[in-house]
Amino acid sequence: MSGAAFEHVLEFIYTRKCSLPLDLLQPVLEAACRLQCAELQQAAEAAVITHLSPSTCLDAWDFADHFSLTPLTAAAKRIAIGAFEEVSTSSTFSTMPAARLDELLGDDALAVKDEETTLRALESWFRAQHSPPESSVTEGLLSHVRFPLMKQESRRGLEASPLVQRHPMVLVSAYREELLKEKTPRNRKRKLMTGQPLTYEELKVGMHVRVMEDMAFVKSECDNTAPGATQACGWDDEMSSCLGNEYVIVEVEDSSTSALLKTRSADVSDDYFFPSTSLLTC
Repeated sequence: MSGAAFEHVLEFIYTRKCSLPLDLLQPVLEAACRLQCAELQQAAEAAVITHLSPSTCLDAWDFADHFSLTPLTAAAKRIAIGAFEEVSTSSTFSTMPAARLDELLGDDALAVKDEETTLRALESWFRAQHSPPESSVTEGLLSHVRFPLMKQESRRGLEASPLVQRHPMVLVSAYREELLKEKTPRNRKRKLMTGQPLTYEELKVGMHVRVMEDMAFVKSECDNTAPGATQACGWDDEMSSCLGNEYVIVEVEDSSTSALLKTRSADVSDDYFFPSTSLLTC
């Protein structure tokens, strides 16, 4: 361990406290682990968790696994999942072990605006590998991509993907699951796949939008008059069947700053207005 790190360890042993610069947090935590100084280890681990960011979480995850630091592992994984798009562009993403990437891609809570983002991140990781991973590894990773959730225009170019070319049966299986309406993780929406919130000025007839899934929030937005509006668009219990689904805007209403969506279906008897604050980009 470095002399600077050991100096702070000694300070803590004698005084039960020490003040650390950020660049020494992890070295001191490592020293505490090696010296089995439980009290310092707990304090340093809590400090590292507090200062985790998308750019540091993958390194911290490696470190936490090496020293069996369960709270730090959980915190690093939580940030990697919640800020996946930013994490996937970090300098350490390409060096992530395949098993860890597999863990992220298979998580329902992975925060991506669309499934195209997931595939792009996987392809970026694959291209960065010095030697191609074993076929079984890349097949397992690709199987986590939720192809049925992709937009139609994105699906048209899937055959050009090097990974899809390597494992065409993964794509065939995904299409079969969608066609037969099978309930599998591949056609289940990710919990944080929320898109970008829309403003009233962005609403256009013919635009595809998705209704937010949080019923309490959407109902509240429908029942209350939005800023700049003169009336609320109102809530009908049947509208709960629209939550999380994608629709086309057929009319834009200025008085309630809302959009009339083409929601009529076997489950919904009418088309409904939803305020812009409850709509997301697709």
